[in-house]
Amino acid sequence: MPLEKKRKAKKMKQKGVSLKIKLALFTSFLVILIILLVSLPLGYVMLQSQEQTLVQGLQERVNVLLESLSSGVKAYMPSQNVLELSFLPSQTSAIEEAKYATILGFSADGKNTNIDYVWASNDPLITDKIDSETLSFGQSRLSEEEVENICKNALLLNDKAKESVSEVAANITELTTEGIKLATKTDKASVARREEIQNIINQLFHFRKKLLIDFFILFSPRS
Repeated sequence: MPLEKKRKAKKMKQKGVSLKIKLALFTSFLVILIILLVSLPLGYVMLQSQEQTLVQGLQERVNVLLESLSSGVKAYMPSQNVLELSFLPSQTSAIEEAKYATILGFSADGKNTNIDYVWASNDPLITDKIDSETLSFGQSRLSEEEVENICKNALLLNDKAKESVSEVAANITELTTEGIKLATKTDKASVARREEIQNIINQLFHFRKKLLIDFFILFSPRS
């Protein structure tokens, strides 16, 4: 009888140890599962936030680069200063992700309104992308499909911009003509009218500028 009790006690003890192990394993699994449920979404959110921050930072640096290039082009393109224009693409070295820059514009002879003529580039493969064997600034055209689409859209936007300010331009021309006629007159009425015309013309210039800015903001890809 005592031997039977010992066997039962031993079995109960083994069952108790087994239950403790199972409980410990279940508790550990539950803790791990809770940690995963909390950490995985949190990690995803952190990665998304970090990615967004990096993208915004890159976009800001690209915008600064483009504004700098644009300022240089505005300064040197009208006079076709090829030497100064040739220095501009090197600014891409400020951004590691930027491989090269190519500056396009109207032809050197101004015989057409296409804006795919190369004026400067630090693209090592530029000769493979133009319509001539050697690069000739203001004469060689960039023959890429994306550029052709951009040029078409730019011409369409230019036509729409002209339409939006055509009435203002006509008013400026009309007032300028009237002012020229009054230029040699010295009577009070003529002098007063010339001053009035000048003030109106100045206001129209500002209004036209605002129209163009609003127009290009409206059709900007980033809007």
